[in-house]
Amino acid sequence: RDIGVTGVQTCALPICVQGSRGIRRLQREARIAAQLSHPGLISAIDMGEAGGHWWMAMELVEGPSLARRLASGGRLEESEALTLFLPLCDALQHASERGVVHRDVKPANILLQRPDHPRLVDLGLARVADDPSLTSTGSTLGTPHYISPEQARDPALVDVRSDLWSLVYDHDCSAVVVLCNPSPGVSNVRSEEHTSELQSRQ
Repeated sequence: RDIGVTGVQTCALPICVQGSRGIRRLQREARIAAQLSHPGLISAIDMGEAGGHWWMAMELVEGPSLARRLASGGRLEESEALTLFLPLCDALQHASERGVVHRDVKPANILLQRPDHPRLVDLGLARVADDPSLTSTGSTLGTPHYISPEQARDPALVDVRSDLWSLVYDHDCSAVVVLCNPSPGVSNVRSEEHTSELQSRQ
């Protein structure tokens, strides 16, 4: 479909949604993406329905995810880490200034358009200051291995600091591991504290 956008490569993704709640969440994600314009974030161009199937048109990034890069190439060198993390911090700040908290920052949601140009994707769990409808009291949102302790306690109250935790904490891609090389004991203690936080909510 011609969506009338020049100079930007786009792709239309078929989205599997079930029921009115799934459709509302898809529409919500598209609205959130439309509020943001930053080179470190993927832009949503359009969305719609055809033949009973919903789709979303987004910028096309021809590159692997950071998760795939780590799986194939191992941990990052210091210079590589700084090249990736600094633009992503700036992207998260841009989102925060517009009332958006991503809440699902992880290697699988970071695409590498070039080795020096990371792009953050997937706003499906994002929190917007004026639209807290996705989060209900007592619920936990996000990928457990990556979310901050405060997000595990109450995802409705988090801000950009929680996203930054997710960006730098993960054992395989974190700036803490890449730049500071802490002992395994430090990571294990933090992991145990995080696991305890999640277990306390069950």
